This record gives sequence, C-alpha cells and structure tokens, in this order.
Amino acid sequence: MTGFYRFMIKYFRWLIYFLFFIKVENREYIPKSRNFIILSNHISAWDPIIIAVSGKFYFRPMAKKELYDIPLLKYPLGWIGCIKVDRTDGARALAMARKALDRKETMLIFPEGTRSKNLRLLEFKAGAFALSIKTNTPILPCQIIAPKGLRVFCRVKVRFGPVIEPTQIDFGTEDRHYEKAMSVVRDVLTEIRGEDMPR
Repeated sequence: MTGFYRFMIKYFRWLIYFLFFIKVENREYIPKSRNFIILSNHISAWDPIIIAVSGKFYFRPMAKKELYDIPLLKYPLGWIGCIKVDRTDGARALAMARKALDRKETMLIFPEGTRSKNLRLLEFKAGAFALSIKTNTPILPCQIIAPKGLRVFCRVKVRFGPVIEPTQIDFGTEDRHYEKAMSVVRDVLTEIRGEDMPR
C-alpha cells in the first residue's frame, strides 16, 4: 500500500461517508488472509473510492488512459498505484495486472470495461476472468446499489457476495473465450443486485 493510499483510506474515509450515505452489506465475505479480484458494476467515477472506504482495504485499480490527461487526476492516479489501460493495447494492461496478482496484490476490475449510463449491467470483457483462472485468484463479487445513480448526498449501498473460487469458473478448453465463466459471475452479480437495480 502506498503512503498516499493509506492516508486517504484513514483520513478521507469520513469525508466520503459525509458526502455519501453509505451502507455496507455482507462485509464478512471479504477475505482476510489472501488477495482477490473485486468485480463490481461501474456507474460513476466515484466507484473505486466508494468501494475502497466501504471495504477498508487496499486494492490496485485499473484506469483508462484518458483519465491521465486530466491534470487533477494524473498524479493521484499514480500515487495510488493505478494500472493505466490503453484501449488500443489491452494486452499490456493485462500483463501488468497479472504481475500485480502474482505479487499477491488485490485488484479492482470493472468487467464491463466502461461506465453504465442506464445503471444496467453491460456486456462483460473476458480479461478479469482470464486473470482469475490463470493466477488462481478468487473473485469477490461487489455491487454498488444506487437506483437513481451515484451522486453527492445520495444513499448508496455497497453489497458484497460470497467469494467465487477460480475452480468455479474454469471450464478448460471448452470455454476458451470465457463465455461460461462470464455467465456464472454475471448470474451471481445479478442475484446480489436483487430488485434494487435495473437488470
């Protein structure tokens, strides 16, 4: 954990709880003694911060390259150890993510690959599932529940689900494009959402 990230989690957490009325559900599912991949829906730029303060843990997030062009974000993204994602060279970002997981770091990945404007779950990208299987890293399902969208002073729930082990989504050569793996996790995330978010 970088010093900046540790400082942010310790002291800025109360500011985030002031800006958002956050309720955390099922925190007991968060693994205590091993690293994992957090897979969450993506509905706003606040998502990584909301998840970080809710779980009280450090993770290495992934951020699209364009965010580094914003002066106010460029250096903070580096300070917290973000992995830069260039959509034209996704293999490089996945290689960096794999190295982080091999070092037993926890990662946050939005499997949709972009923010959902209508709050529904979008189609998943295969990268996170390949990383889980190839590095033998479990998945911690997470859903940000904000039926009217995530904005300052709104009520939001961060709901975790039971850990998904790599063996539960590894279907071998019959699932080379990870379609079955994505379907399994999508069903879990949909169940966690319940009726609180659009399907």
